[in-house]
Amino acid sequence: MENFMSNNIEEIHEYSIVGQDLTTLIIQPGFVEGVVKDERSFKSIEKAFQYIFRNNKEYCIVLWNGIPFKMNYTEDIPKLIMPLVKMLKLCFSKKKNDVETINFKTDALDFSLQFSLNVDKMITIKGDFNKVYGDHQHVLNTLGLIRISVKDFLSEWKLLIEQLIQAFDDSNIRLHNKSDRKIINDLTELNNLIPFRAIRYRYKQR
Repeated sequence: MENFMSNNIEEIHEYSIVGQDLTTLIIQPGFVEGVVKDERSFKSIEKAFQYIFRNNKEYCIVLWNGIPFKMNYTEDIPKLIMPLVKMLKLCFSKKKNDVETINFKTDALDFSLQFSLNVDKMITIKGDFNKVYGDHQHVLNTLGLIRISVKDFLSEWKLLIEQLIQAFDDSNIRLHNKSDRKIINDLTELNNLIPFRAIRYRYKQR
């Protein structure tokens, strides 16, 4: 992924604007390899998922207005579960037009999303990227604003949520802290509230 960038930044910029179907948010989860059931217990949800995904070499790819950046399953995603849950729960908030900033930070990633739920069932997201794999955060910041329907935004995340829930269930891991167990419950609730995956992942309907 580090070498995907063209030497011509304008070329990438134009590509993302011309491709109208790319000027949005697209989530491409990776393949989750077989999870080992070994019934261990952990003091944090982050450590639990780092262990669950310890053998996974895949990445989750995010297309931000056509510009890709990646999150790995072993280090990034376990640290991003809590802010992700917080962000997705905002989609069901009754407060409209309030602006909230959600911070996502790992050793390799550092970005924040300024998130606003609009009265017309649309979401406005402004990204501020400080660090991504490949160091092309400046390109992401040139196209930092996304406007997407609540339905489409939630459906983009559903497959990743399903992966997290399934991997946790398959591992039979236990969490010590009540707050961490609540995050798992929140993921399950979100999964039940989101009716469909993004259309390209609705395999049974094809």
